Amino acid sequence: MAVNLLAPLRLIDLALPDMGRGACIVNVSSMAGRVPIKGCTYQGEAKAGLAMASEIAHVELAARGIRVVTVYPGPVSSGLEAHARGQVAGSLVARIFPRARPTSSPARSSMRMIATCRGWSTRASTGSPTRSTCSPPA
Repeated sequence: MAVNLLAPLRLIDLALPDMGRGACIVNVSSMAGRVPIKGCTYQGEAKAGLAMASEIAHVELAARGIRVVTVYPGPVSSGLEAHARGQVAGSLVARIFPRARPTSSPARSSMRMIATCRGWSTRASTGSPTRSTCSPPA
């Protein structure tokens, strides 16, 4: 909780006084915050909380011209991804996405996050094309 939820929120609080119109806050959530994965209780609850906090911050900061982007990286090659994939074997998720494998690397995910920040999306999945969900702030 301290790293995945409280630290990003505290960093926003610290950075906001120096942020102006056109600034962009990027929070990295996780599919673990959207899909129940055995063994990922704390990760899931923290990332779900961060996603909701990001949506609220997006609404609150739009008047100041500050965007808040929530990134859902999807399956990124990592030890956590391999563990999570093993946990969902035989589950509904595995039946829906039987060939789900990592679709991104940390470097590729980072580049997509930068591209998202340059656009007007508020949510991005680095495993698939970015989906725009809002208009630019007025």
